[in-house]
Amino acid sequence: MKRTPLMRRVGLRAKRGIRWQSPRQTVRQAKFKALVLFLIAHRAHGRCEICGGMWNLWGHHIVLRSQGGKDTPENTIIACGNCHDHHKYTNGIPLSMVEAVILVAQLNQKYDIKWGDDDR
Repeated sequence: MKRTPLMRRVGLRAKRGIRWQSPRQTVRQAKFKALVLFLIAHRAHGRCEICGGMWNLWGHHIVLRSQGGKDTPENTIIACGNCHDHHKYTNGIPLSMVEAVILVAQLNQKYDIKWGDDDR
C-alpha cells in the first residue's frame, strides 16, 4: 500500500494488512458497536435472538447497509456466530427479511427499546 499525502499528514504508516479508515467510518462503527452492546444487554439478554445460543454474539443488519439499511434497533438483530454465518441465506441469517423485521419489532415493543433519533 502506498502512502498518500493524507496518511503522511496524520502520521500513518502504510503496512501490509492494515486498512486506513476515515474518522467518519470509525465513529459510525463505534456507534453501531454501542447499539449492539445495548441490545445484547437489554433486548436479547445475552442470547441469540434466532436460536437462543449464548456465545459469539454479533449484531446483524437485517437490511444491509449497502442496500440502504440504518444502524437502528429496528434494523439490527442479535445473532450468534453460527446463525450470523449462514451464507446459504440471502440476508446472512436463517430467517427471511420479513420474519426478521417482525421478530425485531415484537422484541422492541416487548422490551420498550428506544434509541437516539440522530442516525435515522
